[in-house]
Amino acid sequence: MSSRDFICDPQSREDFRKFAKAIRRRYGYEKKLYFPIEKLFDQVSVDFDFDYELVDDIEFKSNEFAITVLNENKIYFKASLYEKAMNGDGFGRMTLAHELEHILSYKLFGIQLHRKIYPNDKAYKDPEWHAKCFGGELLMDYELTNELSVEEIVDKCGVTVDAARYRVYKY
Repeated sequence: MSSRDFICDPQSREDFRKFAKAIRRRYGYEKKLYFPIEKLFDQVSVDFDFDYELVDDIEFKSNEFAITVLNENKIYFKASLYEKAMNGDGFGRMTLAHELEHILSYKLFGIQLHRKIYPNDKAYKDPEWHAKCFGGELLMDYELTNELSVEEIVDKCGVTVDAARYRVYKY
């Protein structure tokens, strides 16, 4: 069963914007373009009391990079992905932020997953959309990036071109 088989309580982009701002504020990055998730991840895991483990790449399918197991209070990362994130790779950094949302929403807000009945549920009920939304808001603060180009966001926020394009053209 995949996460696509579940929905969760609806959350808006504005909800995630506020959540990301609170995390940025907590670590002193509210007014800074670059949020160094790769440098803060250890501290965040201690502060919010969760574990993570690096797993040999062979344990993951080629198109899988991480998994959050809520009942274990743990995130498992593909070792090569985590190493890339630690070296500033935009996709790796976004994956850290994505998985962080899954575990923090569960721990802080008691987000519950519900079995899907209808295949066309709205994005704001999709736990994967929640995580992507939070990751984007955390790494590309809306107020700080609102006037920037795609290239400037990639350079200053350390994200992929795809993530920056999504931010500029969609939100």
